[in-house]
Amino acid sequence: QSGAKDVPSDLEPLLLAIDTIPISPADCERGFSQMNLIMSPTRNSLAVKTVSCLLFGKLVGPPLQHFNPAEYVKS
Repeated sequence: QSGAKDVPSDLEPLLLAIDTIPISPADCERGFSQMNLIMSPTRNSLAVKTVSCLLFGKLVGPPLQHFNPAEYVKS
């Protein structure tokens, strides 16, 4: 997307942030819906960082069918 130009290393985080901005209101609504499922009345004491990590995993992570917990259980 940079037109085959070299991007300075200090601008790489900005490019990453731009690439993660939702392109439609449906993406935003999906995010709020997932956040409401994570921040339920019984889980209302979660820290912001915890909610952020859970939400990121839910929205960006691989589907649950592709997750193999065996290596984590063994460790």
